[in-house]
Amino acid sequence: MDISKGPEVLDLSTLVKHAAFTQLWYNIITNQGDTMPIQELDEMENLLDEVTDCFEDTMKQLFDEDPGLFETRFSNGEVKVHSTKAHWNSQVSGAGDEFKKELNKLVEKFEVRLLQGDFS
Repeated sequence: MDISKGPEVLDLSTLVKHAAFTQLWYNIITNQGDTMPIQELDEMENLLDEVTDCFEDTMKQLFDEDPGLFETRFSNGEVKVHSTKAHWNSQVSGAGDEFKKELNKLVEKFEVRLLQGDFS
């Protein structure tokens, strides 16, 4: 927020989210209450799911946009298909699962570093 431009107007849902987030961080920092890693909170979980879905959708589109990426054409006219659309989509789903796990680890890593004061 740039205070030189005057007060920022926030809607009620933004204020409620901010208050809940502030309370959560207070609980984590002071080791009070039932807290969980930030990547397990519903809102963060939804955001990570959206990023994972976007990754998967983009990767699946590759097959439709350029099926030539999944085959090799030889000078004698022979075509070797490396992956069918169904097989590619299966691979993308597996990659998406691993991608989501890595995102969770990354969020947890930065949460811990932040709480340890690595950015102060």
